[in-house]
Parts: sequence; C-alpha cells; structure tokens
Amino acid sequence: MKNIFILVVSCVLLACGKHQKQDKEATLKDSIQVVTNDVENRIVDKEGKITIYENRIQDIMLPFEKEEMLQQLKKTFSNMSVTKKMGQQDGPDFPLYELKKGTDNVCFFRMDSEDTLKLNDVYIKESLIKDQYGLCVGDKYQKIKELRKGKVKTYTDYHQHTYAYLDKSNIMYEISGDLSLPDTVDIENLKLTEDQIKDWIIEYIIWRKSEVTQ
Repeated sequence: MKNIFILVVSCVLLACGKHQKQDKEATLKDSIQVVTNDVENRIVDKEGKITIYENRIQDIMLPFEKEEMLQQLKKTFSNMSVTKKMGQQDGPDFPLYELKKGTDNVCFFRMDSEDTLKLNDVYIKESLIKDQYGLCVGDKYQKIKELRKGKVKTYTDYHQHTYAYLDKSNIMYEISGDLSLPDTVDIENLKLTEDQIKDWIIEYIIWRKSEVTQ
C-alpha cells in the first residue's frame, strides 16, 4: 500500500511539472509575439501603412538630429530601399534621402544645400505613407477639410503649385486638378476659390517646420 501511495504522488507531481512547463512555454510564446508585433507596428500599421506625425515619422524624430541619417533610415525602413543622393533645383544642389518600394519613389527627405545636416522638408509621393490625421496621397481636398480640425487655407505659388495647410501645423498638402485659366490671369496674385479646387486631390503630403510660432 505504501508503494502504491508513493507511485500516485509521483504521477501527480510529474503531471503538475508538465503543466507548469507548458504554461511557461505558452507565456514565453505570447511574450515573443507581443515583442514581434510591437517591432512590426513601428514600421507599418494594420493597413500596411507607415505614419508621419507632426514631429516624427515612425520612431524617427522630425526634424532630424544634426547627424548623418542614412543608417538609421535603413534600419527603420528595412522593407524599402533607402539611398542618399544629390537633388537638383533652381538654386544649389542639395542632399536628399530617398525611400523606394520596388521602382516606386515613396518619399524623400530634402536637406539644406548649405547646412547639409539640416532637414528642410519631407515629400511623400505614395499612399504607402499616411499622416497622423488619416490622409494619403490620392485623397480628395474635401477629405482634408473633413479630417483636419481648424481652418484649411490654400495658396498658389508662382509655379502654379497649390498647397492646402493649417496654421501651427507642420503637415501640409500639395493638391492638383483640372483648372482652366485665361492667358491674362495675374499668376503672382492668383487666388483660387473653394469651388475651383473642391474636386482636386492630394499629390504630395509635405512635412515642413511651421513658420508660425507654436
């Protein structure tokens, strides 16, 4: 009888040990999954989109620290091709970091031509990146008004690029669409009406440090 009792106790202890091991393995598996999901969520959201905020893009602060950013950008956007090259404009050439998905130019970070460690602006060209308000390239102007709180203002520059923006915000939008203007129009003082741009779409999402004191 004593031997039977010892055998029963041993079986119970072995079973408890097995369950404890399984519970520990399950807990460890759940922990690994949480960490994995957290890393993935720093890159894309549930829709597979990267997000740009008023003061950062994913986990990279905007504007950049005054340092070379190529390796940090490659680490954060490891699912894309990240390169550094020289961009051209009417004035001096400038350094830029470019993000590509396959053959598509998704985004570029334009640095200052003189202070080459200073970030001037970010241009988003594809809907793979959304802003913190839920807006993407290709969305209509009316959606800007719907999702952005505050007064949406617009202006058109001498090159006939039209921008929608809000005071005290670093995120603005270049919008485009069909427009017929007479040859006699004064481009330098052009002011488009709400009716003229109501069906236009976002061509670029632009991050640029607001000149308005925040």
